[in-house]
Amino acid sequence: MSKSKIVLVAFFVGLISAFLILNYIYKDHRDISAEEAAFTIDATDMIEEFTTDAERSSSKYLDKTVLIKGIVSDIQEEAFVLASVIYCYADSLTLSALQTADQVEAKGRFIGFDELLETIKIDQVTTNK
Repeated sequence: MSKSKIVLVAFFVGLISAFLILNYIYKDHRDISAEEAAFTIDATDMIEEFTTDAERSSSKYLDKTVLIKGIVSDIQEEAFVLASVIYCYADSLTLSALQTADQVEAKGRFIGFDELLETIKIDQVTTNK
């Protein structure tokens, strides 16, 4: 193969690689509010699952869309809390529509379990009252 063909092939391989890498890096973010929930669970049942086996529960729910039914026990600056344990991070519009003791269905993405504080964390939360 001549030197010019090798350079041409290398150029196209590099171009295709750059295209694939940029597509991967700049892909659209997930729209959790439009996704179907992978799990629908009551807040107390979810807490019991994590109390029984936190590691297995974390791997089961990690990065999945969940719909949690429960009672709002606290409203903070960036989140509301279900059943005193499940922190649901939401936007200010969602938070302003809530009151303590409201029964809600919170849909969001499970992001982790804090074993030290024993809290379940959900982000990108939307609610149905």
